[in-house]
Amino acid sequence: MTEKRWVKNSPTAIVVNSIFAAIAGILFVFVLQDTHLSCSEWWYMSLPFLFSFFLFSWTAERMTDAIDKKDTRKYVAYFLPYNIGVILLFFGICLIFLQRYDFSLVFFTVYLLLCYFFWLIFWFWLGFERSFWPMLAAAILLLAGICLIACQWYNFCFEQSLVAGLTGLIFLGFSSPWLVDSWYIIFWKEEDFNNYLKELEGTIIPSSDPHKWELLFYGLRKAVNYIRKALK
Repeated sequence: MTEKRWVKNSPTAIVVNSIFAAIAGILFVFVLQDTHLSCSEWWYMSLPFLFSFFLFSWTAERMTDAIDKKDTRKYVAYFLPYNIGVILLFFGICLIFLQRYDFSLVFFTVYLLLCYFFWLIFWFWLGFERSFWPMLAAAILLLAGICLIACQWYNFCFEQSLVAGLTGLIFLGFSSPWLVDSWYIIFWKEEDFNNYLKELEGTIIPSSDPHKWELLFYGLRKAVNYIRKALK
């Protein structure tokens, strides 16, 4: 019997979960040792790392159980806690940065919530593949608008508001692959989800799914080759 494709690759997934769990544990200890934090600050800064550590450890342990039982559906079910763990890890790092350098956590939170709201609108309106650039443009315009409002009506420091908003934009950029994967895992149509399971099992050929970076990379190579030919 041919071994399932995901079973061959699962040790790598378990190692990745273990590495992320170690990073989350180290950052949790880092926050724990910061004596300048108040009790409330310690709680909201440490909880993302504590939860992500638990999610990574739990995912790694349950994936080993899925391997033992050769259960593809059990294996895929733990993609979601893994994705949430990665998102929480990035979120906690952003909180450390904002807290340590005295930037606006309120502005960061408001900006994130508004971006998620507009993200959902663009997603349902245009679909994911066509909504990336409109969403990025909307996020930048939203950042500029909120900065002006915060400075004019709420007397926020423009630099603090801008850095807090840019931190939110960077967080969205870094966490977007895991956000999108979580969305697909939950909301995929049953037929598409079953085809994905078959791809993991190796019964059908995986469909091409180039990410934005891959398109940008090969577009850059194509441009460089075009310039090289033009200069000859």
